[in-house]
Amino acid sequence: MDKKSLQNTFKQAYSSINQQTITIKSILLAFCADIERFFKSRLNLDIHKPLLTEAISSIHQYFPLLKNLTQDQLNRLLIVLVNVRNSNAHLHTNRNVYLDVDLRDYFFELAKPQFEVSIENKITIYGSFYILVFLSQKYQLWNICSLLFRSNLFIEVDKKTMGNLQISTQHYFQDFCGKGKPIYAAGASQYGKTQTQWLNEINKRYLTDLFFDLEMAMYPSTDANFEATNFATMSFSSPLFEKEPTLRAEISKIRNLWFHGAWLFDTIMVNDQPIQFDFPLIFGLLLKLKNFFIDKPGYETVIKDIHNYGAAIYDFFCLRLIEVSYKILDRRLLTLEKIDTRATDSMLAYQRLLSVNEQIFIDAGELINKKEIKWIIIPDKLSDRKVRTMGTDCLDVYHLHSVSGFDIGDFHTDAKDIALVKIRLQDEFVLKVNGKYLNEFPIQEERMIGTRIRIIQSISTQ
Repeated sequence: MDKKSLQNTFKQAYSSINQQTITIKSILLAFCADIERFFKSRLNLDIHKPLLTEAISSIHQYFPLLKNLTQDQLNRLLIVLVNVRNSNAHLHTNRNVYLDVDLRDYFFELAKPQFEVSIENKITIYGSFYILVFLSQKYQLWNICSLLFRSNLFIEVDKKTMGNLQISTQHYFQDFCGKGKPIYAAGASQYGKTQTQWLNEINKRYLTDLFFDLEMAMYPSTDANFEATNFATMSFSSPLFEKEPTLRAEISKIRNLWFHGAWLFDTIMVNDQPIQFDFPLIFGLLLKLKNFFIDKPGYETVIKDIHNYGAAIYDFFCLRLIEVSYKILDRRLLTLEKIDTRATDSMLAYQRLLSVNEQIFIDAGELINKKEIKWIIIPDKLSDRKVRTMGTDCLDVYHLHSVSGFDIGDFHTDAKDIALVKIRLQDEFVLKVNGKYLNEFPIQEERMIGTRIRIIQSISTQ
């Protein structure tokens, strides 16, 4: 990726289409979708329609800082939101968004911007973020800042510097956000609300990148095509889909639902029938796309996006167990003070893995187009600040039971159960459990979860 200056990027509008542009558009579009969802679900308001007088009080309830705006100003503010959304919903660079002077001055009085918000009334990339903040909730702000400042886009991407910028921006703007909490669909209870929110973050990143990269692959001369094409329909009007009208309709339906704020487990309408916006729907579409594009030149990035989505699902449900396994089995990381809590953490991560519907791993596995999945434990998670990477075609997970507890290296825990992944380390760093390496334990029971996770149960004696 061609990294650019944070200062220069935020001060301009989009000038060219590259991977950095796609990433920024993806982030801002996800922000718009979250805001649209909040207005629709909590306020029963369609941001694409003018506000009626009776709707003003509900906006004031959740956005008290907007009380001094007139009805006309509120409507013009929502027009800005819709225009920001539309300018980021496709890959065009020639769709300017304008910010009226009275609105700009109003928000300047509330919070002084860090970068240029508009140039000749044309909103900048930073200006889009700045205006959206005042129509967002605090939980949305924290997510968007994390994505925006930690996406490895900018020259100034030094982890500490960008981390501090992220945190300072969040703290600076959080008091200007609206009052509201995430709105979960009823089905979210199967994973828990926190996990559901993170799963939605995965969707925001990988599904949005996929749809943009698909658009990019179909229309490589982007600016010329977009200038003369109907923005609402051009993405999938390519001759490529002339013989696949059903697939084209499915892509458009899921894309539009996602880009307009659908979350996992929301009830949506497909072919006039209510269904859940859930993994089977998403996996089904992505598998069709993979099979459709697998042999077509020029769509390698699309195939990679589909692969990355499948790998991200595995990452989400498995990486915590891999992480804690390193913390237990790597002699450089385990301490006496930590062994008991890590044994407990390993079982919690194991139970989380087992709680997932096996079909999810089966379907996600079919999206992965490489033999191995690469697992990365980032330095922030480890006491020695050294990254751990591991590639494997099948994750071996050992559930060990011992009535007398476990001796791991020089330390002992009274925990009766422990779950460990067979990690890849040099032998000199790997600790034995009750005097054995994991693959030396007798197998009491073995079963597969999908094609890439093997559960091995064993009883250990000291």
